Amino acid sequence: MPIISISLDDQDLQILDHLQSMGGFTNRSDLLRQAVRILANEVQELEKLTGKVSAVLTVVYGKKGKGIESNFVLHRQATLIDALLHSHTVDGKCIEVIVVNGPAKDVRELVKMLKTNRKIRTVKVSVIGE
Repeated sequence: MPIISISLDDQDLQILDHLQSMGGFTNRSDLLRQAVRILANEVQELEKLTGKVSAVLTVVYGKKGKGIESNFVLHRQATLIDALLHSHTVDGKCIEVIVVNGPAKDVRELVKMLKTNRKIRTVKVSVIGE
């Protein structure tokens, strides 16, 4: 099995160790292998979508706010967005709930752009209709 190395900030490392402990994983590698499988499944489910779809995206930003890059991504895909709710969490993060309707390929592209943005902590996708 190949060995790889990754860089994590202190907060992500704490999360990783907590998940390992709480999830009963024998080591970090087992946890990361499971996380890769979960992400792969999520990507495969999005890739299966065809035609027009409706979805709800839940986006959580880090404590420093969403930043101009996130605004640019959302404005670039504005034709997909039917509704957007922005709120602040009790611990200082930002959360957005975004309702999108449009071609599956455009929804996939939006999700991809959001997930690769460094200011964004998590993106959850719930497909409502296809």
